[in-house]
Amino acid sequence: KQAGAYTLDKVFAHFYAETGNGWGGPLDIGKNLKSGVGTELRFAFNSYYLFPMKFFVNGSYGMNRFDVRFPDDFITETGSNKVSYGREFLFYFGLTFDFDLL
Repeated sequence: KQAGAYTLDKVFAHFYAETGNGWGGPLDIGKNLKSGVGTELRFAFNSYYLFPMKFFVNGSYGMNRFDVRFPDDFITETGSNKVSYGREFLFYFGLTFDFDLL
């Protein structure tokens, strides 16, 4: 489908579930696995018949709530050395230009 100088090339949609944990480093994030689910919608365009572009919208939800304690030398805006993650919806979007080398 073409709209002005932009031609829609491909549309991708996917759902995902992931589980994992980090290790190493100075942060103690615990040994429990953290899980999340999400979805992404991605569009591939060509602009002006020549320049490939990609636009994506992504939403993710962390299933587990956990706290991360930062080292004492880490400075935060609130002055606290603890941050909570998980049980929140995160929304991402982006626009990239895809140039392949010939």
